[in-house]
Amino acid sequence: MYHKNSMATASLIFGILAVLSGSVFIVAVGLGALSVLCALLSRTDRHLSGKSLAGMLAGIFAAVSSCSMTAYSFYSVMHNPQARAYYSQIFSTLLEQYGLPDSYNFFDDGSGSTSDDQSGTTPDLNDGNDNHQSNEDYFDSLYDDYFRYFYGADPYHEETPAPSAPSVDSSQGDFI
Repeated sequence: MYHKNSMATASLIFGILAVLSGSVFIVAVGLGALSVLCALLSRTDRHLSGKSLAGMLAGIFAAVSSCSMTAYSFYSVMHNPQARAYYSQIFSTLLEQYGLPDSYNFFDDGSGSTSDDQSGTTPDLNDGNDNHQSNEDYFDSLYDDYFRYFYGADPYHEETPAPSAPSVDSSQGDFI
């Protein structure tokens, strides 16, 4: 009996975690599947306890809602010319960086160009800043800015010396 009750509890826990991680597709579907599996393993004489039923319903809800959110996101991107061109450009850059053929770019509409239907121009990752030579330089500068923000120093050059232990003379033998 203890084994079945622990499976029902595990089903409820996995169901709750699946609902909480609903926007992360892989995690929500995986936890939802574990929730359903634990619920089915916890049944006794063809009956589900309240915990296992709640866990199974939460897991199914999380998996279905996560799948529908993911499908709607892809639908929105594929039917918005500006977003599709933007993601096509990013994906082409990644494919080029890793030496993969451009045929893997599922954002590309097949015309060979990522032009925008509304303005006729390809959106640039530099967001209009002409002081960056390439997208790689742009992302490097973003990294540098975030590094300076969090650590207060240049990521490549240490401007301040590392703190040193106090000398014995200045502390007069007391450990500070």
